[in-house]
Amino acid sequence: MLMTDPKKILIIGPGIGQKGGISSVVESIYNSNINLKYKFIILNTYGKKRIFTFLKSIFKFIKIMHKENPNLIHINLSSYGSFYRKLFFFIFLSKKQKLIIHLHSGKFFDFYDSQISFMKRLIKYSFNKADKVIVVADFLIDELYAHIGIKKDKIIRVYNGIDITNFSNNKNYDGCFNILYMAKFCKERGIYDFIDIIELMKDIKGIKFIIAGYGDNDKIKNILKKKNLFHITNFLGWISGEVKDRVLNSTQLLIAPSYYESFGIYLIEAFSLGIPVIGYDKGSIPELVSNGENGYVVEAGNKKAIVDNILKLKADKYMRDRIYSNNIKKSKKFSSDNFIKCLDEVYCDMF
Repeated sequence: MLMTDPKKILIIGPGIGQKGGISSVVESIYNSNINLKYKFIILNTYGKKRIFTFLKSIFKFIKIMHKENPNLIHINLSSYGSFYRKLFFFIFLSKKQKLIIHLHSGKFFDFYDSQISFMKRLIKYSFNKADKVIVVADFLIDELYAHIGIKKDKIIRVYNGIDITNFSNNKNYDGCFNILYMAKFCKERGIYDFIDIIELMKDIKGIKFIIAGYGDNDKIKNILKKKNLFHITNFLGWISGEVKDRVLNSTQLLIAPSYYESFGIYLIEAFSLGIPVIGYDKGSIPELVSNGENGYVVEAGNKKAIVDNILKLKADKYMRDRIYSNNIKKSKKFSSDNFIKCLDEVYCDMF
C-alpha cells in the first residue's frame, strides 16, 4: 500500500510562545496528535519588534509558498493591527488556494464599523476569499452575517480548548478569599473596572485580590499605589506553567469584567479547577456562564452588582461547592481533545 505525503497546512498568526490566547491555540494545534496526520508550518506575524517581525513574515511567506506549496492556509485573526498584518496574505493568496479564516476577536465588528468604505471592501474581500470561517463562539456567527454578510453555512463554530491535565487541582487555601483577574491590562478587558471593585471592597476583611496578565504593568502598579490598594492586592503580571497552576489553586473566584470577550480560555482554565466566574454580559461570557450554575453574569459596567455577587458567594459555601462540581464537569466539554477533534473535521472537509 502506497503511503501518501501528509497535507501541508500553513498556520499564520502569533507564533508559539507568544503571550495571549491565539498563541495558545496555535501551540495546542501544533502539539496535538493530528501533527502526525498533517505537516504544520507556523508563520509568526507578531513580536516585540513588530515592523521587523512583520517584514520577516512576508519574506518567509513567499519562501514557504514557493518551497512548500501548502495545501491549506489557516489564518488566525483578531482585529485592528491583527487584520492589517494579515492583509498582505489575503491580497496575494491565489483564489485557488484553500483558505480558512479563524476569527478570535469579539471586537472585530467594532473595528469593521470604524473603517472607511474602502477598507470595509477589503475586509469583505478577505472573508469572501475564505472557503470556511471558524469562529470561537455562537454569537460571532450572527455578528459575521449581520456586519459582513458572510453566509451562515460557511461559518463553523469551534470552541477553543485547554489541556485540563495541565492543572493539578491541588487546592491551597491560605485563609483568605482570593479573587483573581487574569487577562490583558486594557480598558476593553476590564482591568480598570477590576481596580474600582478592589477599591469598593478595600475595607472588607478576609479578601485579597490577585492581578495577573500582560500589558502596561507600570501603569497598573502606579494606579494601585495611588489608590493605596497594594496591601490587599498581589500584582503578578504575566503568569504561566507552575506559577499559573499555583495561583489558580489558591483562587476562590475569578472576575471577568470584559467588554469584549470572544472566547476567554482563562474562563475554561478556571472552570477546570471548579472556580466560580463572575463576568459582564458581553461576548461569549453569557454563553459560557449560567447564572447560579457556573457563577454570575451582570450588566456590563455594573461594578456594584459584581461586588454584591462576590459577597453572596463568599458567604455561601454550599453555593460555591455546587458551582465547583458544575464547572469541573463543564470544563470537559472544552478539552483540547474536543477542540482538535472538531478542527480536524474542518480540515478533512477541506481536502
